[in-house]
Amino acid sequence: MTSKLTHPLLAIPVSTGLLMALIAIWAVFQSDRWVINQAFLLFLPLLPLLATLYLAIYSRRAERKSHWIRLALVWVGSNALGLFVITTLFLAFHTLAPAETSPTYNYDHFGFSSYVQGHDRSVVPGGKALDALLYDMEGNPVQLSSLWKQRPIVVEFGSITCPVFVGKVTTMNSLAQKYAGEIDFYVLYIREVHPGQNYPAHTSLTEKLQCAADLQREEGVGRTILIDDLDGNMHVAYGSMPNSVYLIGQDGVIAHRADWVNPSYLEQQIESLLAAGGVGARVPPTSLTDNYTMVDQNILATSLRVFSRAGLASGADFFVSFPTMVHARGNASPQIE
Repeated sequence: MTSKLTHPLLAIPVSTGLLMALIAIWAVFQSDRWVINQAFLLFLPLLPLLATLYLAIYSRRAERKSHWIRLALVWVGSNALGLFVITTLFLAFHTLAPAETSPTYNYDHFGFSSYVQGHDRSVVPGGKALDALLYDMEGNPVQLSSLWKQRPIVVEFGSITCPVFVGKVTTMNSLAQKYAGEIDFYVLYIREVHPGQNYPAHTSLTEKLQCAADLQREEGVGRTILIDDLDGNMHVAYGSMPNSVYLIGQDGVIAHRADWVNPSYLEQQIESLLAAGGVGARVPPTSLTDNYTMVDQNILATSLRVFSRAGLASGADFFVSFPTMVHARGNASPQIE
């Protein structure tokens, strides 16, 4: 009885694993990681679904309780085997076709090298901010220096495919409303942090403008959105982190920067800058490095929503790189400079 139940059930993960292997081998020769990602996410849910269907059908044939328990154990074991086989194949072939994230600014796939970029900056807290030519939502040129000459500004980096940025939209909108008329808040639209088939890497400024418009519409960003140029010159000069923030005084001096936006800490620095009359040179400059801040209790739901909107490959690239990022995070400690 056991063998009759076991062999058909094991055929589910084994056959799926073989199919995955064929697709992955073909994808490697095509150098197409997107195909591997899609195949992985498409076939992985089929394992428990097919096995559950098998269990529902054959459990009716079990005349004794022991048969049903044995069937359930085989179901769990076979799915565990299938998950192991497919995950191993996925990771192995994913390694053979790595994402080429380092050479290009607008990368097609997110990878660990994308994550660690950003510590090379051409600006420092307490120093003069670099001017930059940006664009408004209509594509009209905007000079960064013309903004801080009016009043102090907060510039936060973000994109529609960055879950960390999206998770802080509500909080940052509230902060902007609180200091309206005293501090101008801007969002600098950068590259797609986690590109997918729906929001791929930008190939033109027009595409970037459209992505910024989608972000404003879908997430309700209540701050002025400015768009960096196609090559991300400002983003690169200010460090290529996905959700950095800069507080710049009316004299163009950087009063505060952070690798990751920390709204409560930013608010403290804003108060200090306002107390100094909005002049950055009059306040002790602060800098947060490797400050991996919690977004909110809904970060998982936010991430899934962002990845789903961007496309399945967006989430797959992130989860493959996640263990390496966690390891790197464990070796880094937040620094306040």
